[in-house]
Amino acid sequence: KVGRPWRRHAANPNVSWQIIRQMNRTLPPAKWLYLTRDPYSQVCTCMIRRYCKQHGLDYYDDRAAWLRLSPLNVSADVLQLCLDDFELVAISAAELVRALPAARFGQVLNLRYEHLCDHTEETLLSICSFLGIQCGEKYVAAIRNFVHSPHQYWQYIRWTEEVPFDSIANLIRRLPAHLDLEHYLDLQRR
Repeated sequence: KVGRPWRRHAANPNVSWQIIRQMNRTLPPAKWLYLTRDPYSQVCTCMIRRYCKQHGLDYYDDRAAWLRLSPLNVSADVLQLCLDDFELVAISAAELVRALPAARFGQVLNLRYEHLCDHTEETLLSICSFLGIQCGEKYVAAIRNFVHSPHQYWQYIRWTEEVPFDSIANLIRRLPAHLDLEHYLDLQRR
């Protein structure tokens, strides 16, 4: 549930900074991995989860059922809730991550989930090098088997005039440039 800590941080950043200070006193020097994901995937996953909850389906256990029902009819309200949630999480996470080195709380390695999926070995070697640890073939193979290519969940939503697909691109365009999400606009989506 990756978004939950970021939502907590957005609600009360002082608690996050207290935890970070405690970690740095206990385990210095800290090194941070910041993994970004495709906003289209994030927003659409949120929409599908809300659809499932509204229809008494479990997102994981009833995956076959909601896939059969796709494209899913979601409301403009659900879309807006998911856009707002992504914006809150993305901005609060990025602001905290940007502040870490400036506050002398350690270095940050920025990663993209899609790159981890498509170039697993290269990405893992980069992560291990950053962390100063060995990255054996057995470890790489285990992670390669665990990491899955990103889902194209936008295909499972019924996009309409009231629920416009372009609303995600509009969100990306208005978010601060330091979030580095513009490259997601160039991906083929339709």
